[in-house]
Amino acid sequence: MAITPDRRVLVSEFGAGIIRDVTEPGDYRNPTVRRYAWNLKNPGSIQPITDGRILVADAGAGAIVDVSEPGEVTARDVLYEGISHPYSLVEFRQRLLVSFSDNLMVGMAEIKPGGRYLPEDVFVHGFPVVKTLEPYPALLGCGGSWVGMILDDRLVLAHSALGAIFDVTAGGIFDELRASRYTWGLTLPLGMTVDPVDGNLYVTERGTGVIKRIPKVGGYARFAETFIAGFAEPSCIRFMPDGTEAYVCDRSWNAVYRLELERR
Repeated sequence: MAITPDRRVLVSEFGAGIIRDVTEPGDYRNPTVRRYAWNLKNPGSIQPITDGRILVADAGAGAIVDVSEPGEVTARDVLYEGISHPYSLVEFRQRLLVSFSDNLMVGMAEIKPGGRYLPEDVFVHGFPVVKTLEPYPALLGCGGSWVGMILDDRLVLAHSALGAIFDVTAGGIFDELRASRYTWGLTLPLGMTVDPVDGNLYVTERGTGVIKRIPKVGGYARFAETFIAGFAEPSCIRFMPDGTEAYVCDRSWNAVYRLELERR
């Protein structure tokens, strides 16, 4: 899910191969209702970037696709290809990075527009793939069970199976990065975002059906403050830029919830 600069709410439908504009509430059971982009294979993370483009990680196609213009996706929209199961896109320090898995390990690679994946593109690597959750445990939530996010000019990477979020700002290998956990003790974290008002990290826990507010110092999160509870399988949360509304995807109910927030 993504909130665009013009306040549209875009949601990837992984199995249907489409992106919907769900800004307006309604019944979206008909797959053609408010389609924004289609002819994708398994779209995951949607990322508006600073130059005005909107990119999506198409896990099934192993590609990063430009969906700035609504409509049917074609070969000319492919920005980068040849990467195994890309999941979560993030723009960090004027670089585009995407998390990926080759079913042997999880990592993050730098996207070089117009190119194909090469081993030297890897920025983070060696995180384990845990195959006992589902056949492809990464193909869930906000572009995957391995989600990148910027937090106070730090790049953090969530690993659902490990129940932890790691500071991967400097890149490197998991054996070196495991000591730089930002927060841990989470139950299947699937999506995360930063509140534009208070700057805290908000994480959806698939395993508990809650969204937790993680303090800026990080740390053990088993008993972190619950922001909102009662979901079945929350997979993604996004805030409007002014922080007055939040949107939550619940993959179990195939639904998106809008939350009106009162700021004190």
